[in-house]
Amino acid sequence: IYSSIVVSSYDNIYFTSPVSGFLWGEFGILRTTNNGSNWNTITFFLVTGFTKLCFVNADTGFMNGVNSFTSSQCIAKTTDMGSNWMVFDIPVQCRKIDFTDETTGYAVCASSKIYKTTNAGSNWNELNTQPAEDYIALSFINANTGYILAQSLKIMKTTDGGEFWRTQILPSSASSVRDVEFASATRGIILCSGGKILKTSTGGEFLGIQQTGINIPYNFSLSQNYP
Repeated sequence: IYSSIVVSSYDNIYFTSPVSGFLWGEFGILRTTNNGSNWNTITFFLVTGFTKLCFVNADTGFMNGVNSFTSSQCIAKTTDMGSNWMVFDIPVQCRKIDFTDETTGYAVCASSKIYKTTNAGSNWNELNTQPAEDYIALSFINANTGYILAQSLKIMKTTDGGEFWRTQILPSSASSVRDVEFASATRGIILCSGGKILKTSTGGEFLGIQQTGINIPYNFSLSQNYP
């Protein structure tokens, strides 16, 4: 059962638990701690233009945007469920971020670049993602395994913390991709324009020939399989 609440200019939602979550958009951030029955405004003037809010546990979360005082790109971090935020400038222009724990995070940035931090955003290192693409979104399951989505209808997967990336094939029905989100190592969705959603239950992998055992056969034979 869904009930409605009246909000305006909030176009993103993120829940950290079955009862606690956030709405954010042009005019700020709202927080609920009772399944959305009530929403309270979080007073937050330090960052504008934020595009992604992600939490690694019930209390610790990150967002990216523009520092209201220095006009620089920045990352903001909270350790008390959004009541207070620490802001520090970063040397890259992030489109989207995703953190897997309190220190490790990734960012898709302008100029076809992917960055990684292992110290909560204080320093960022560029990752090699050849060939370069116009990356627009990302989703990481843990510190090693994650996906990045490109405007060119490509999705790339890493299983070693961004050292190596492998391109996966999207179905021909994919068009104008917008975002990607994985809930587990196998279950993920890609949001497309026009209300279309692509879904995988295999981690995006094509399940072709599968290993059926570990014993090495002594011999084999081939037989005609058609009249």
